[in-house]
Amino acid sequence: MDAKNNIITITDDGYLCIKDEKIHMHSGNAIIMLTDRFLVTSYPFGSEISEEYLQEKLLELRLFDLEKEYKLFRGSVNKDISWRLLRDEKDVDFYDDEQYLDVDEKRTKDCNRVCATGGGYYSLPLSDYSNAKLRLRNYVRYDESTGQGYISDWRILEFVNEEV
Repeated sequence: MDAKNNIITITDDGYLCIKDEKIHMHSGNAIIMLTDRFLVTSYPFGSEISEEYLQEKLLELRLFDLEKEYKLFRGSVNKDISWRLLRDEKDVDFYDDEQYLDVDEKRTKDCNRVCATGGGYYSLPLSDYSNAKLRLRNYVRYDESTGQGYISDWRILEFVNEEV
């Protein structure tokens, strides 16, 4: 792995650092897409995640709470990791939305983690997986010439399982 791409470190107590700057989030959740698995976990990280493993396998990581989201991403493992921090700004329009998660409720009842309809398994920080959703915040910008609104970016706020 190229040294310039090693922007991720993890402290002994499980906190993520980007370019040697500790992420300012006391607790939250993470959705991590790796070349060999999909992982949902709490933050700070436990021993199941090492910086070497993230450097080698990471495709995308979203670390979030209600206030902000850090997103680390790359197109393939031979590319550099990029990142961004997204939080609410004054004078920026947004709206919240909820997206249902892929949960096969019949199969999920038989195990202690979520079974996806396609056959995969993952954990969620919810006690009940029925109606499991992600609450998202969509940020709206407007085309200067037409005034047409469009979603310029989005972030994850939290996991929920409320009835609609």
